[in-house]
Amino acid sequence: MRVFLLFFGFSISLQAQDTITYKSHPSCIKDAYIESRLHGNNFGNHIDFPAIAWTNGGVPTDARGLIHFDISNIPTEAEILNARLSLFSYNSPANGSHSTLSGSNESILKRITSNWVESQVTWDNQPSTSSQNSVILPASSNSIQNYPNINVTEMVQDMVDNPTSSYGFQLSVIAEQQYFRRLVFASTDNPDSTLFPTLEIEFVVPIEAPNEVINCFTPMEFFDVTLELPNVITPNGDNTNDLFVPLFMEGISSVSTTILNRWGNKVFSSDKLLIEWNGKSQSGQDVTDGIYFWVIDYKDLNGAENTKSGFVTVLR
Repeated sequence: MRVFLLFFGFSISLQAQDTITYKSHPSCIKDAYIESRLHGNNFGNHIDFPAIAWTNGGVPTDARGLIHFDISNIPTEAEILNARLSLFSYNSPANGSHSTLSGSNESILKRITSNWVESQVTWDNQPSTSSQNSVILPASSNSIQNYPNINVTEMVQDMVDNPTSSYGFQLSVIAEQQYFRRLVFASTDNPDSTLFPTLEIEFVVPIEAPNEVINCFTPMEFFDVTLELPNVITPNGDNTNDLFVPLFMEGISSVSTTILNRWGNKVFSSDKLLIEWNGKSQSGQDVTDGIYFWVIDYKDLNGAENTKSGFVTVLR
């Protein structure tokens, strides 16, 4: 078995029984919710992804969540080995949190079988669904409770096998019209990106499958990250060790550097990936020989933000 390590959007060659695991990228997800009370209203930019049976101002209201992960570039020949949907709860200012006030909030995920537009979908024009290989979400036991790693393998296989009749998942309370029960999760419009829904898919493809561009899923494997800096530079113009640059850098996408003198005053700052400090101040004057303190904030290819610091001695 061979595992691919890729950047988002790179082209890959798929071969027989290569196993690939991807995690959904937020830019390739659309979600919305629809409700029966405001049946003509669109909630395509709402912060919640809920399943609700409640009342609002005394008016009975059912609400359903819709979400579509773009998996169109997974080859139709692919065998889905594992697909896991994760939903994350919080106390919503609009809809509160999970509740079993009047009974079980057990809910169901169904495959959406007709197209829908995030900015236009309403209760009145909601897409059709299929119950084939639907998945039951058990009732919550706490008001704030994440639902990680929901097994949707068979449903995702249906989506790959039937791309023209697969447009995501619908979430709804099983006991609709039996009010005062709900599940409330964050949508991809939530201000807290750590709560975004995710879909992780592991699949294999036959050898005859064509090259594909996986443009909506990022590898789960992590990149190695290394950043090594010199502790001495000699900026005397001999083109040897004149610059403060990384000795070795791997897996880093951006760098922000600040260099301070012994009194804590900033003498240099740069957003260049390779730093390239030549021992001069921001005004272009040579700094005095001595020890300087550097702080580097950097982002790696795994998406993590890090800080590294140390000392460099300037000798001419």
